[in-house]
Amino acid sequence: MRWRRMVDDLPVGVVVVTPPEERISYLNNRAVALFDRDRPELLGTPLMSQLSFDEWDGLLPRDQHSSPDRHAMVIRRPGGSAVPVVMTRLASGPGCADCACFLQDRADGDLLREQVQTILAHSPVSFALLDAAGRVLIGGGGIAPGAVAGLAQSRVSSVFEVFADETELIELLRDAQSGRVVARTTTAAVGGHVDISLTPLLDAQGKVTRMVGVGVDVTARERARARQAVVARFAHQALETADSAALWRLAVRTLAGSLNAHVSLWDVGGTAPVACTVSESALGPPPGWASLVAAHLAGTSDIPAAGDIRYASVVPGWQTLVAGAGQGRRSARVVVVQRPDTDTATDTAGALAGGVNDADDEQHVRAIADVLVSATARLAAERQLRYRSQHDDLTGLANRAALLDHLGQALDPSHGQGRSVAVMFLDLDGFKRINDDHGHKAGDAVLRTVANRLSAAVRPTDLVGRLGGDEFAIVCTEVRDRGQIERLAHRVIARLGEAISVEGVLHTVTASAGVAISDAGRTSPDRLLNAADMSMYKAKQAGGGQSVTTYQA
Repeated sequence: MRWRRMVDDLPVGVVVVTPPEERISYLNNRAVALFDRDRPELLGTPLMSQLSFDEWDGLLPRDQHSSPDRHAMVIRRPGGSAVPVVMTRLASGPGCADCACFLQDRADGDLLREQVQTILAHSPVSFALLDAAGRVLIGGGGIAPGAVAGLAQSRVSSVFEVFADETELIELLRDAQSGRVVARTTTAAVGGHVDISLTPLLDAQGKVTRMVGVGVDVTARERARARQAVVARFAHQALETADSAALWRLAVRTLAGSLNAHVSLWDVGGTAPVACTVSESALGPPPGWASLVAAHLAGTSDIPAAGDIRYASVVPGWQTLVAGAGQGRRSARVVVVQRPDTDTATDTAGALAGGVNDADDEQHVRAIADVLVSATARLAAERQLRYRSQHDDLTGLANRAALLDHLGQALDPSHGQGRSVAVMFLDLDGFKRINDDHGHKAGDAVLRTVANRLSAAVRPTDLVGRLGGDEFAIVCTEVRDRGQIERLAHRVIARLGEAISVEGVLHTVTASAGVAISDAGRTSPDRLLNAADMSMYKAKQAGGGQSVTTYQA
């Protein structure tokens, strides 16, 4: 018959039996080979006389082992050898006297299983097929050691027992056990972070019979994401920080928290740190770290440039990382990161140091250092801009805007103590002749000398400014009486009358001074300065080299 010729060539053993004794009425070629007997010898014998039940060894899913149509069996061969097989009984339909049984050599299944396990063992993804109770039928793979070890234990007990302490994971498993599909969810589990997908498999009645689980260790990704957030937050705070010292302290705290390390900031050649983490931190400082770091920085010429990193043996049992955080090829300032060495640390220190990835840590330190360098450069530029906006480029004295601002604060009753405020307006006599005869370079040198002499002649509370050209002004606060300010004016005029040497040439200039005095809150900065200007003009008309004082209400 055609069907027999087709069945004879199947790679699986087929046996047809006749109830009720289930005597063999047909065997295909594969079945004859499995029994290792002649076909006539097998025909007519009860099938079960050739087979025996085998103990369950984990090949078949547990919920199928007890089913009436599928069994793990053993064929007993004449020579004493045994062949493990899986027998599947095909129930006969109405009106059919015979029943077909399929015999699959379990060696084929073992080979397939071995191949699957090899794939799983080398996969970066963890897979698991679980029964309804949470026991692993087959599983493995993954780069999270905790997950792999847990799957191995779950072959003999439920995952709900093995991972009982993993609260988030247990909640996801409970959801899948109840029939809900769990999408990819980043979960804190097995000592890291795992993306988990759980799919329940339902029978015809909608009951969960198995669960398919897939887990991907994303600890490195989550760690990188967390550190990116740290750098972004630090950059945002750095933009809002106007004080460089506060910025450096912030950087030290940020690195200490994200690296779980002891971090300090040093000026190269310094004997003490500029800033460091507090000793009450979770990690605590290395023993004798300050003197050892100072000695290392003083004794090495290999100071890293900005963004560069060096490793050094500074404190026994501790890893020390030195990162350049200043400008130029040899930084004047470095960040020192210290952590227990993973090869020697034990107990708490070992736990703190565990899982360290030097490449990731270096990248994180460089990112913080880059922000530091940019932020400090910004602060320096802002300081320079503020300075230039308030100072005269040639002499370094306060400019007109800064002088008027200072005068406004002095005249404001809420800032002063009710004492008089004076403005001395000075104009150099004969300065134009120096520029005409000797050039502007000599004139500039004279102006710088005048600025230095004015600064040396006034009181510490007075402010000297250059209004432009050869015009200067002095704001004097807390003036007790007219005589005090007039004595100051005479001292200034006398000091400026001394000869000035520029490249071997002596230049003599005098100054005309106008002084205006007003009580605090009685006038405006512009009016008081204008009154002093008018008094100076009177002194110049009187021949120069003298001062005129007026009161401005």
